[in-house]
Amino acid sequence: MDHTMVYIGYLHYLVVLFLVTGALLLRVDMRMYQLMKLPKEQKVTRWLGWINLTFGLVIWIGKWLLGRWIF
Repeated sequence: MDHTMVYIGYLHYLVVLFLVTGALLLRVDMRMYQLMKLPKEQKVTRWLGWINLTFGLVIWIGKWLLGRWIF
């Protein structure tokens, strides 16, 4: 019996989700709140957008490093 590990990953979906939602928050929602003159909402949206982009990049780089050096 072969005991090799089969990896079925869903991290790539998570990376795409974080990157797309972060970009949409920064492009669409930021503009909407700017036009509506809502500075608090604009500030929160900016933070959430950058957090999403950061999470997406960190997971992507971490997945790449794990795949390159460990597996």
